Amino acid sequence: MPDNLSRKIILIGSGALARDLVGICGRDFFVGTFIDPGFPETPVEGLPVFTNWNEARRVASHYALGVLDSSHRQKARQDALKAGLLPMDPFIHHTAQVAAGTKVAPGCLVGCFSVIGPAAELLEDVLVMHSVVVAHDTIIGDGSVLLPGAWIGGYTRVGSGCLIGANSSLVPRITIGSNSFVAAGAACFKDAPPDSVLIGNPARRSEMARKSISSDKKGIPA
Repeated sequence: MPDNLSRKIILIGSGALARDLVGICGRDFFVGTFIDPGFPETPVEGLPVFTNWNEARRVASHYALGVLDSSHRQKARQDALKAGLLPMDPFIHHTAQVAAGTKVAPGCLVGCFSVIGPAAELLEDVLVMHSVVVAHDTIIGDGSVLLPGAWIGGYTRVGSGCLIGANSSLVPRITIGSNSFVAAGAACFKDAPPDSVLIGNPARRSEMARKSISSDKKGIPA
């Protein structure tokens, strides 16, 4: 299992998670950040900013998503692929523990002190921040983000584009539908359909919060 990045990469977007990523991987892995001029963001300090993929492609052939899901960043990823950039190789921090038989797809990042159990699968562009536990036989969908301290039980299914909050817990053998948000500290004991917002212990669906988040189409801003 690779434990470093084979090529320099471009980070899509900025914000708090982007800065955390630079801290986890080390600044030397990155040649810059891509920021959509239609959605201005604060650049990551010390990294050049690119606003079109033609100039970005001249300095890097790999890229990382590495930020919370949103509609304009999804488009940026698609534009990067069309411009000939490739997903980054999986990055696994040297302090993380990844069991034999685990599948980690291109574009994934596993942060420091995280544990990925046997026969788990991380699909493309999954971001696992530090001190996360993903138990055995669990599948994490494309583009999902697991924030620090999240605990995912065995045989659990997390859909694509989900945000699993810090210090939250998902018990074994449940399914969280795509584009769902699990709030920090929430404890999920049963299945949730796509586009759910889950808060509390035990977790309950929040209709008001779901409508607020869906107003940005897919956006939970970084």
